[in-house]
Amino acid sequence: MTIDLASRLVFSAFMLAVVVWDVVALRIPDRLVLLILATFVVVAALQGLSYEDLLSHVAAGALLFFFFLAAAVVGPMGGGDVKLAGAIGLWAGLGQDFAYFGLLAGLFYYLLMAAAYAVRMLALWTPMPLPSMPALPWVDDLLSGNKPFMKCVIPFGPPLAMSALVLAWA
Repeated sequence: MTIDLASRLVFSAFMLAVVVWDVVALRIPDRLVLLILATFVVVAALQGLSYEDLLSHVAAGALLFFFFLAAAVVGPMGGGDVKLAGAIGLWAGLGQDFAYFGLLAGLFYYLLMAAAYAVRMLALWTPMPLPSMPALPWVDDLLSGNKPFMKCVIPFGPPLAMSALVLAWA
């Protein structure tokens, strides 16, 4: 197995863990983000990245981190999403993958929001109550209609992770 294939598999496992963790707990643990960062360092060393390439990856991680930090200050995004975006940027580097990641993350997020809004409208228009999901309280908030839609918490980690997975295997 090559280093490239092994790194893609490990990165994919981390992204799948992010999706599950964020959907279930509405948080992305720091230790998981640190594992993603540490794995990049090991892979970069094994692949022998040049100083310029390494600088490109660090710059991409910093750009995404600070962009998402600014978004989190004014919006409902959490700190785990900000750190995850920086870690994904570190893996992507500047260039075509960086641009595609931004486009895919936005697309997947808006698709998630559209699906959440459709589920919310279905729940409000359905004459019988939809089943409760006590393991996922954010879904219950979405279905109950007790909160305005824009106040409902929807995890942002899955669209970020899905975007990263698409780029990892494209």
